[in-house]
Order: sequence, then structure tokens, then C-alpha cells
Amino acid sequence: MKKIVETLYKNVDYYNWVGFYLTDENDKNMLNLGHYLGNPLSM
Repeated sequence: MKKIVETLYKNVDYYNWVGFYLTDENDKNMLNLGHYLGNPLSM
């Protein structure tokens, strides 16, 4: 995931944020922020 995020962030000019949200193993209704680059508040 880290390599995918880095590649997209560096090579796609119009992306100001790239990352993954992952489901929590204990609570399928909860999303956790995984690997990302950029400001997580600029989505």
C-alpha cells in the first residue's frame, strides 16, 4: 500500500491526497486511516 500511495502521489499532479481507509477487524463499521500522503483534512 505504501508504494502505491507514493507512486500515485508523485505521478498524478491533480491528486493532493492519496491513501487507504481500512476496516477495523473488531468493528466493521469503523474505518481507520492507513498509509497516506498529503493533508488528511484536504479531501
